[in-house]
Amino acid sequence: MRKVSLYIPCYNGGENIKLCLEGALRQTYPVEEIIVIDDGSTDGTADIASGYPVRVIKHKNNLGLAAARNTALKNINTEFVASVDADCVPQPQWLELAMDNFISEKIAGVGGRLFEPACGSVADAWRGVHMKQEWGEEKYEPPFLYGSNSVFRRSALFEIKLYREEYRNNFEDCDISQRLKDGGYSLVYEPKAVVYHLRKDTISSALRAFWNWNFWSSKREGYYDSPERLSIKAAENVKLSARFMQEDHSGDRPSLFYSDFMLALHLTLLDYVFFYQFHFPQACDECDGIHLKQQLALTDLIFYYHFDSSKRKLGTMVPASAALRQNFFAVVLIVGGFINKEFKNERFANFVSGDLLSILERNIERRSSLLDIVSNVTASHHTWDDFGWKEQKNLCRPVLHNFLEQLQGAIGGLVKRNQDIVKVLEASQKALRVAI
Repeated sequence: MRKVSLYIPCYNGGENIKLCLEGALRQTYPVEEIIVIDDGSTDGTADIASGYPVRVIKHKNNLGLAAARNTALKNINTEFVASVDADCVPQPQWLELAMDNFISEKIAGVGGRLFEPACGSVADAWRGVHMKQEWGEEKYEPPFLYGSNSVFRRSALFEIKLYREEYRNNFEDCDISQRLKDGGYSLVYEPKAVVYHLRKDTISSALRAFWNWNFWSSKREGYYDSPERLSIKAAENVKLSARFMQEDHSGDRPSLFYSDFMLALHLTLLDYVFFYQFHFPQACDECDGIHLKQQLALTDLIFYYHFDSSKRKLGTMVPASAALRQNFFAVVLIVGGFINKEFKNERFANFVSGDLLSILERNIERRSSLLDIVSNVTASHHTWDDFGWKEQKNLCRPVLHNFLEQLQGAIGGLVKRNQDIVKVLEASQKALRVAI
């Protein structure tokens, strides 16, 4: 029988590691050794894992998932190496069913099927529909193997020089799969090898995870190279959001509508954050008085929008260090105006604005004061379209223009074709219990 070791990469996985380990220890296929790679956890993960017959290897600092995988591979000597994520529970026959597929030396990896919980939250249900980690019910050679549960021929991984650690926590599974294929190896998806997902999401964490999943693909497409390329990405975000809404409407999944709608907004704002952090780090300073700077950036934006209403260029009195915040608030105001115009519902606009502001400000009291300002000005001035047409030295006009145009076209068109969507959106938001 071929020898297999199993590792679990883990960062702050104390909530789930117990169930994960118990699933690993129940495998019907004999496992030589189980290793937990504690990637700089601060929640006692290592202490919990140490209570089981496993070896724990600690990283002093958090190095990322790809680095944790490489640490495991360098500390394993068996011919095959299996891995499951710390928030997954492998079923007893998972490893046995996966190993049955290594019928040729050219098969380098086998991946199983991840099932989402049947009774999760709305955010978990959205993840289960739009962030699947499985390839269906048929066995075949997939585009890549999901990193959540897989078995690899260890020598093949060393042949292609292991995982690329620059990818840290995302895309490392796609990259390793493609490099194995480029090296002449094959991969197999085995749907009978099942693990169950324990992850619990809020809408914000699910949408951020979606952005993280797609970050490297977006970066490779050059979407963060310039404002013009970023504006194309903003338009694509809205199109994707509208497509998900249409799919969930056709699939009779009305509870997911609010998450679909928020997808475009979250992705665009997170794109902004990365773009400015990468190109203009001085616009993302984290010094004392940051909340005051946020208030000044927002107030300045509102004042000059009205003060320069007849001019092509909007003025500003805040420095370039406020650019990220001003662009952020511009998107929030555009969205609030769009909702008031298309949906005619100020209460719903406030919910959306509060959800978006949570990306910028985590402190509930400070976020509430910002929301008061945003709510008052969106209620008194229902359109902020000029942010997409006028110039201002801190605003990234191409992005705002494309975002606004696509929002009005794609989402606005969807609402016009089916007025019930507005009511469904509101009901979906209530079901989600978004915490403002």
